[in-house]
Amino acid sequence: MAAPSCICGIFVRNAILLVHGVLISLAAQALDLDAEKARIRQEVVLETPDQSLVDALTEIRFKREVLPQANAKKKLAAGPAVTVALGRENSLGYEYTWKNSMHGLRLEFNWQEPRSENTMFDGALYGERTRYQSVGAYYVISPFENGFRVMTGWRFNEIKTTYAVNAGGLANVNGNRVTLSPQDHLSYRFSLPRATPYVGIGFVTELNDLPGLAFFGDVGATFGRYNAQANTNISKSLNVDAKQVENELNAMRNDRFSKRYLWSAKLGLRYSY
Repeated sequence: MAAPSCICGIFVRNAILLVHGVLISLAAQALDLDAEKARIRQEVVLETPDQSLVDALTEIRFKREVLPQANAKKKLAAGPAVTVALGRENSLGYEYTWKNSMHGLRLEFNWQEPRSENTMFDGALYGERTRYQSVGAYYVISPFENGFRVMTGWRFNEIKTTYAVNAGGLANVNGNRVTLSPQDHLSYRFSLPRATPYVGIGFVTELNDLPGLAFFGDVGATFGRYNAQANTNISKSLNVDAKQVENELNAMRNDRFSKRYLWSAKLGLRYSY
């Protein structure tokens, strides 16, 4: 009759050890799975005279104490992934995060559909054409295990907007209203610098070692002052000097391109493999 009470005592003592082990594992910062399993086995051997129970109790404690924490840390190890997103700009990208690390790299191609429309400025009608393409290369850090991340790097741009007055159209050049002849032309071009720094934040719904889809969102800004350039020959025929053209060019830039940054926001899908 002593055997049942002995077995009960063994399980009571090991239940206490299980709780104690959980508390220890929660405090652990880095895990060596083989070393953790060996430590648990040694504790079980000391408390368990019946060798047949050692392996079973070791596995129970190992699965309860060590594996959940190890799996949680794997959420930082996303490996390679491809992305596609829509928003203020569309994008296709590639990401790589080093295993068991919060650090990664990201490459992406961003674009907007070319746009052509008419717009008014200073009493004159312009044809507006916009081209928007850029390539980004970023360093990514994920300081927490909840999917939040910070990105910083560079963008290489082909982003420009051109305003042109059609031949025979009316232009207002620094208060001087002129009508262009069929031989005259007037256009203003505004372009973001070729290379600009970028800073952004984002969120991924899930990071893990297994292939699969996740949702992500990014908000960021690239910084740079728009360049401005005028192209015209009306000063030759309509008595408009270069200073007036420059003043009108700067007035349009101050009205429409005064900000020294270009912000973006997007939502998309991320596939890790």
